[in-house]
Amino acid sequence: MLQALKLDSYRDKLRALRTRLDAHVGQLREEFSHGADGETGGFSDAPVDSAERASQQTEIAVSIGLAENEAHLRTEIDAALARISDETFGTCEECAAKIGVKRLNALPYARFCIRCERRIEQGAAS
Repeated sequence: MLQALKLDSYRDKLRALRTRLDAHVGQLREEFSHGADGETGGFSDAPVDSAERASQQTEIAVSIGLAENEAHLRTEIDAALARISDETFGTCEECAAKIGVKRLNALPYARFCIRCERRIEQGAAS
């Protein structure tokens, strides 16, 4: 179990990250609803050539992908905050070993130690 002072530091990091994500998701939502050209709904009634339409569709797909990724990250952050509360933070969910401090500093929402994460990724890749 990590020291209480370190847990407070990780809790603060996770909350700050969640706040930044929430702000970015709000910004993406605002951009999507108003579109790049400032029109409500993202599209005007003016005729659009196929290249511009493809560009708009690509922009929408990227925005949706970003929003989905950030929603997943938000879920991971909330789960890490729950692990702090139930005193399992910093313990690998796969092998129950301690997750390295360097890994937690880089990814404070990490669920697995680096060894188990690699094994999981290799299994997903095959």
